[in-house]
Amino acid sequence: MATRQSRERRNEVLVRRFVEEIVTEQHYDRIPEFFADDYVRHDPQVPGEARGPERFEEALRTFHRGFPDETIVIDDLFGRGDRVCLRYTARATHTGEFAGLEPTGRPVELTAIAVHRVEDGRVAETWVEYDSLGLFRQLGAGPSTGE
Repeated sequence: MATRQSRERRNEVLVRRFVEEIVTEQHYDRIPEFFADDYVRHDPQVPGEARGPERFEEALRTFHRGFPDETIVIDDLFGRGDRVCLRYTARATHTGEFAGLEPTGRPVELTAIAVHRVEDGRVAETWVEYDSLGLFRQLGAGPSTGE
């Protein structure tokens, strides 16, 4: 029987791998390896709940169409029980259409925090918060900090 500490470590490795392999390297075909069939994503930018790994893929592909060179720097990653907390910084260049905005060619940096619940070796649920206002400001589409 696995100890709690070893399960937590495996969960951390799982999240680190999905960030590297799916988000940064864009191996979308590996999503089923990492996400449960009934995966749920709680995202303030998506009304309601995004259910199923295919919705995660859809959201990620939409972001990558606008920012195909996205890289992730993991600032913090730690687990407790069935949860893994990930604080990260995404960096990319706006070279494709995104949220109705034509490419600006601008580099962007986006900070975020995500909490992933792992069940049976796959991510079953995610709660995510990210600086979308900061992203749109960097693209020239949000209010300036003085407004």
